[in-house]
Amino acid sequence: MFDLMSMNMPNMMRFKLERDGNIVDANIAGFMCSSKYPDSIQTKGRYKILVNDVLVHDDTNQRFIIDQIKPLTSTSSLLHYHRGESPKNQPVQNISIGSIAGNAIVGSQQTATINDGMSFEEITAMIANLKDISDEDKACLQQFASSVEALHTTGLLERMGPVLSGVLQPIVAWLLPK
Repeated sequence: MFDLMSMNMPNMMRFKLERDGNIVDANIAGFMCSSKYPDSIQTKGRYKILVNDVLVHDDTNQRFIIDQIKPLTSTSSLLHYHRGESPKNQPVQNISIGSIAGNAIVGSQQTATINDGMSFEEITAMIANLKDISDEDKACLQQFASSVEALHTTGLLERMGPVLSGVLQPIVAWLLPK
């Protein structure tokens, strides 16, 4: 039988293929891809690899859980992986931490929604209900809230988050009732 590992190919590694806790193939040849394809392994040879299968590196016993498989040729595939524990068929447990009306984390083991603060509608209503502020200041705050909402809608706010958090924090603290 022809052995790809005997060829003088740089960076060629040997892996075991694990499926449902059992080794189904102990002779997988492949190599770690460059930074152009992060978290990827390219196989050399014909293998029946499935999503959620685990490749175990022979020398280090590192485990690579396969997320995506992209055939490149009839004898080569690009496998995208993550590290960690392989998924188990566990029942989904719903999680709710905190009050839904206030700061909260709501979701399951697979997904979560974090509600950390007020919506733009709630901020606008709060500004409108401020008593000890001039109409001119209210108009400025409403304009500011509208500008921040526009930045959020376009996605720019999230990209500028680290810079803006230092700027917005004192303003939000000033707005909140004491």
